[in-house]
Amino acid sequence: MKVVQGISEIKYPLKGSVLTIGNFDGVHIGHQQLIAQVVEKAKKNGLCSVIITFAPHPSKVLRPESPVAQLFPVEDMAKQMEKMGVDVLIVEPFDLKFSQLSAAEFIGQRVTPVLCPKEIIVGYDFAFGRGREGSFDNLLSLSKKYSFDLSRLDPVTLNGEIVSSSRVRELLKQGDVDQVSMLLGRPFYLSGIIERGEGRGEKLGFPTANLNTQFEVLPAIGVYITYFIVDDEYLPSLTNVGRKPTFHDSHEISIETFVLDKGRSFYGESSRIQFLSRIRPELKFSSARELICQIDKDVNVAKKYFGL
Repeated sequence: MKVVQGISEIKYPLKGSVLTIGNFDGVHIGHQQLIAQVVEKAKKNGLCSVIITFAPHPSKVLRPESPVAQLFPVEDMAKQMEKMGVDVLIVEPFDLKFSQLSAAEFIGQRVTPVLCPKEIIVGYDFAFGRGREGSFDNLLSLSKKYSFDLSRLDPVTLNGEIVSSSRVRELLKQGDVDQVSMLLGRPFYLSGIIERGEGRGEKLGFPTANLNTQFEVLPAIGVYITYFIVDDEYLPSLTNVGRKPTFHDSHEISIETFVLDKGRSFYGESSRIQFLSRIRPELKFSSARELICQIDKDVNVAKKYFGL
């Protein structure tokens, strides 16, 4: 898969393409159905499958006081789309000047001369261009002008709810990572570098790896069954997302992982934490002994989960 930073980086017009346009944050199962359609139709007709997305997220430019927190970085999106067989991912730089382009200007001046679409497939809630003026009906009139087919997919639902990135964010706020996994088609994860913490976990008999992550969305505060992934090795673990109220109730949220069957240090290593299931909320205990007893119970729950 080729990743380009804007349509302008494509120097020669494509011979023809099937494409879609959107933010695709999380690449959830609704996105996956749309992308699969693009890839399938492109292959069937000997065309190039193209995805157009935007970075940064438009809300960061248009509503900087209340931007949408992104589930995953663009790099994750690229990995997911490559797995699905996409030929070209265009990450269009989004700024105030770009936001003033009308839908007709974007399609007529940028998309059709270079990408030469034979078909554009969009999601049920599609809108783009200045002030989101580019509705499906607007795009339909443009399809007639520029001679491409246009189709729109119905929303994907799960348990009576429309699958969306905003729904994923809501469930993460509730700590419902089981449901999140179903919507994403894969576990939610955080990644970053393991750094030294206060060393309190080791003193309690449960040494933890402390993750420093730049991810914008965290699961709800609580204790989770997780996989701690280093060098493609999946290690059963427990992860606490919280403020450590038993000791000092920090305003900053820390992410501390206890690996169930490994004693080695992970300091300085790049790692990923997959969230599988939430055990309980974070609690404040009256003593370190009470906390140790609770962690012992949590470890037993996790071991049972993993069959250890």
